Amino acid sequence: KEGVASMTAALLRKGTATRSADDFAAELDFIGGSFGAGASQDATVISAEFMKKDLARGLELVADAMLHPSFPEAEVKKLSAQRVDGIKSAKDRAAGVIGQYFNAYLYGKHPYARPTGGDETSVASITRDDVAKFYEANYTPGGTVMAVVGDFDAADMARQLEAVFGAWPA
Repeated sequence: KEGVASMTAALLRKGTATRSADDFAAELDFIGGSFGAGASQDATVISAEFMKKDLARGLELVADAMLHPSFPEAEVKKLSAQRVDGIKSAKDRAAGVIGQYFNAYLYGKHPYARPTGGDETSVASITRDDVAKFYEANYTPGGTVMAVVGDFDAADMARQLEAVFGAWPA
């Protein structure tokens, strides 16, 4: 379903096995960090920033969002409604839709012709089960590339990453 990759990425921080969306946001705010996730035609990109002194807690939050998202039904429905409203309102401005029309013209029947965020119909039909199945099929260790930048010792960072992500089920 068009838009399911984008919805899945956006829902990662909206609840985990141990944290509600509010708990996740509060802990992230406490360390002054940021967390973002989005999908494009080719990949999902997850990014996070936090101070070096908060590295352990920041990595734990990122790992929790990536490894244990719960995709609460209420959050799926809320995001779906917000996205449908956004798609509808984008049609009020030519700049809001010209890229989609261009891609449809340029790529024809290729998947790149379809909007990454979906359309009103596809987004409205996305269920929690769709999101969970997409996550299970696509968020895997073998399909993940992790890049870390900043002020750190490479060997120490590798150990810390192994500590929080090493239990990622294959």
